[in-house]
Amino acid sequence: MDVDSIKAMFDGVGEEYKQILVRDNKELFSKCISDINSTIKSVDELTPVPSQIMNAFKYCEWSKLRVVIIGQDPYPTPGHAIGLSFATTRNAPVPRSLVNIYKALINSGYMTEAPTHGDISSWAKQGVLMLNAALTTIKGVSEKHLNIWKPYTEKILTDIATKFAENKRPLVFIMWGNFAIGYTKILDKVNFTTINNGQTTIHRFLTWGHPSPLSPHNKGDPVVIRKHFANCENFKQCNNILKEFELDPIEWGKLDAVAPENKVEEIAAAPAVNAPINIQINDEMMQAMQRLLTSADSITSSTTN
Repeated sequence: MDVDSIKAMFDGVGEEYKQILVRDNKELFSKCISDINSTIKSVDELTPVPSQIMNAFKYCEWSKLRVVIIGQDPYPTPGHAIGLSFATTRNAPVPRSLVNIYKALINSGYMTEAPTHGDISSWAKQGVLMLNAALTTIKGVSEKHLNIWKPYTEKILTDIATKFAENKRPLVFIMWGNFAIGYTKILDKVNFTTINNGQTTIHRFLTWGHPSPLSPHNKGDPVVIRKHFANCENFKQCNNILKEFELDPIEWGKLDAVAPENKVEEIAAAPAVNAPINIQINDEMMQAMQRLLTSADSITSSTTN
């Protein structure tokens, strides 16, 4: 990815997020970009496209953030991933994991029938940070960049949890499956704040098995198998916690009537898509990135391939 791709990534990201995503973690972010560039020849091999990579932070405003859903990897099928965990475009088939999520929402009373699309971006707009551990993968290949992004996204989640705890703003973390549940150990280390001169935990963690139909718990009758994802209680539990915190509950069943702008086909927005971009982050790129993240001015510096 070159500077134009990075600019597309961060266009629309709020300043509070930019501070954490790059200014406070410049070295980690730079390493991710360099390592990803070593795996591709052009940016059009990536999914989601650069303008959607940071959608979790674009859709969920900092001021509204109160819930975090941790996913693992973007959908590898071209045109499906939109930068929000478990969500997809409206013109894509509903992923099987999301089918089970819809079943849980129906059983919880938030829906009367399953939607025919996978656009759950309205959750993010209400204040749910829908973040995958891997922000990109290569089209058609699952988990290609998971090990590249994981240290970075772990640090981002830790920094967000720390910042919110410092400001006495509680978050509800929803974790499905062993991979996501593993984040409890990381987040527990920063899950405290000071109230009445004493330290106390502030964030809440909700867990369940993964919604994937490949999970052993999801292969039988949910009436018989208590741990089937269709019986997941996290949505109600989350809203009960939010009410306890005197925060607005999430309207899990309220999906946007109109699809959000779909930029999946707008790959031409990244000017260098057909050119080799196996480049490393250099001083010129870092300076350009710094200008991007500290002002609204357009980047005018060029990069060297």
